[in-house]
Amino acid sequence: MPRLGAKVCLLRCSLLSSLLFLLLRIHETEQNSYCQQIITERHLAELEELADTQMQHPGRVSFKFIDKMQLNDSICYVKAAFPLMGKILERTEFKENSSNARKMQTVRRMYNRIDESVDPCIREEDDEERMMCFKEFTTSPYEMLVLVKDFFQDIKRLLQNQETFEKDCSHIYRRACPGPRKAGSSPGLASTQ
Repeated sequence: MPRLGAKVCLLRCSLLSSLLFLLLRIHETEQNSYCQQIITERHLAELEELADTQMQHPGRVSFKFIDKMQLNDSICYVKAAFPLMGKILERTEFKENSSNARKMQTVRRMYNRIDESVDPCIREEDDEERMMCFKEFTTSPYEMLVLVKDFFQDIKRLLQNQETFEKDCSHIYRRACPGPRKAGSSPGLASTQ
């Protein structure tokens, strides 16, 4: 009789483990589905319109960001650059009540939704290691807005590929980033200087 009890216990434990695994997968799928719905094609189109309506002039803007090519890892790039993107969006201003100002407000709300959930779409990294990758960029407003659009396109693509952004990137930051420094153009864009 004890052998039968052990088999029943083993079966129950096995079923319980399977159920727990299934519940975790369902939660992960629901979270990924929520995150996938945040960045829409409309948001990307509005970012493209914002860039396309920028005057091409010699004016330059400076901002801190991550050099995507140097990091050479899409997930770690997004995780490191995400907080910096918020600062770029905060400082990007258009004439009050203009169509561009309304589009930028929509983009800011979309950005905030990515991180507002109890279970955020993009997990934060250790600031010290991530900060080693910060660079100062000086570009035209047009190039900066193209960078913003490309960044959100990268997030959307990764989410569509079921990425959960739980990867530990500290070793990649240490290997690829010797520390903050100046750069001449936008990360991932050809230099116009």
